[in-house]
Amino acid sequence: MKEYIKIILSVLSKARSFLLFAAGSGKNNKVTIPVLFYNSFFSCRGTGNRLSVSGRTEKSDFFIEGSGNTVNISNAEITGTIITVTGNNNSIECEDGVVLRKSVITIRGNSCRIKIGKASSFGGARIINTGQDNDIRNMGERYAPYL
Repeated sequence: MKEYIKIILSVLSKARSFLLFAAGSGKNNKVTIPVLFYNSFFSCRGTGNRLSVSGRTEKSDFFIEGSGNTVNISNAEITGTIITVTGNNNSIECEDGVVLRKSVITIRGNSCRIKIGKASSFGGARIINTGQDNDIRNMGERYAPYL
């Protein structure tokens, strides 16, 4: 049995360069992805979850599991990034012009929030929010100190 799983995973990883993968189960989940969702994967399990991505997404993975979770990424460039939300009533928001490269954003808990402000750029970042009712906020370019 393990050999079959290894073969399937090998085939899927090779096919990933050509296909968009999507998996979902549950009720009332809503997924909106851009035309430029290249070599990326999303999985949305549970009820009442929302995944909305606009902009350009390449070689990135989105995993949502639980209920009432929201991932809203507006006009962003996301490359080689993994976004995972597990729990209930959590949210991730990326405002216009955000650039994420080779980053990991994770929420595990309930009613936690991550907000990345307008025109922020991250490379190799690890943003993890766990527990209950926790916030992580980056206010973006309008609050950046003068250099």
